Amino acid sequence: SAAAAPGIPGTMDPAIRSAIEVLHAQSRTKVSVLVSGGASQSLAWLLSVPGASSTIVEASAPYSREAVADMLGLSECLDKSVSVDASRRMALAAYRRSVRFAPRGSKHVGLGCTCSLVSTVPKRGPHQCVISTVTADSWTDVSIDLAKDKRTRWEEDETASRLVIASLWGACGLPEHERPFSVGLAEGDGTLQVSSSPEAGVEPPLDAAARQRRLLRRLAAAGARGAQPPERVQLCEFYGGAVAVNASRARVVLSGSFNPLHEGHKALLRQGALLKGLDPVEDACFELSIANADKGALTVDEVERRVAQFRSPDFQAAIAVTARPLLVDKAQLFPGAAFVVGWDTAGAPSSW
Repeated sequence: SAAAAPGIPGTMDPAIRSAIEVLHAQSRTKVSVLVSGGASQSLAWLLSVPGASSTIVEASAPYSREAVADMLGLSECLDKSVSVDASRRMALAAYRRSVRFAPRGSKHVGLGCTCSLVSTVPKRGPHQCVISTVTADSWTDVSIDLAKDKRTRWEEDETASRLVIASLWGACGLPEHERPFSVGLAEGDGTLQVSSSPEAGVEPPLDAAARQRRLLRRLAAAGARGAQPPERVQLCEFYGGAVAVNASRARVVLSGSFNPLHEGHKALLRQGALLKGLDPVEDACFELSIANADKGALTVDEVERRVAQFRSPDFQAAIAVTARPLLVDKAQLFPGAAFVVGWDTAGAPSSW
């Protein structure tokens, strides 16, 4: 029954159920979750409470090291499966899948969790849980070492699952003081380690214009080298008041300078999408690079002016902004997408 005591296999703490009901009803966020090595109860909890389809895009548990590597698009397994690096990679992959499969204009959270818990063979290393969340604006990492010989496997999995739900609660922007359940740490557990990007938990949230300018500045400052996502912004896709960072659901892309945007651009992208049997609004986007192969870099002010053309009362479309001037480099940011190329671009190899 729903009111059964927590910690008993097959039951759900009523406080957890209450929290997930709030997540499904109030967060207005699309969520993708990847867990490995533990926290499996969190998936059952999220999916068994009514309303999951309004929130959950995907909830998966790749378990072997090879399955995790395949999910992350890696040719080799990670050196260390339980680490911030692993959970970050999983969270970013989850975020990208949420963007790819949820309706355009949604708010997105990707969560990655990797664990080392009680097993049939005693472990010499620590029992650990590491969780990362990624949104368009921020990232957060949470890690804990669990006391050995204090819990059964089921109980350790429940603790890790509580941490997953608590992390989702915060990443979805719900107030910490209103979370109706505790994580359930025990005597002997390590200190809960939390690190976040400077933007995490900023109150009040930035308005759309300030948020756009901050992201464009981060994109312009990132350059071609340096940190990797989620710290490094490589792509910002704007649609109305929504934004996706380092991810796009576009299957068809039209690159250009759009100075100005004209009917030819609109018709070219529309026909490209229709030829692929795709929705010109949901599955296609325009792409503007702040670095032009022939004309140099654009200022943030100029980028904002051009982006505004795609958010007018008469026309609204997704516009992705990158720092990739060449098509061969742009393609890395839109895996599997087809690029619509105008005659002027086709005749200019320097832009390829």
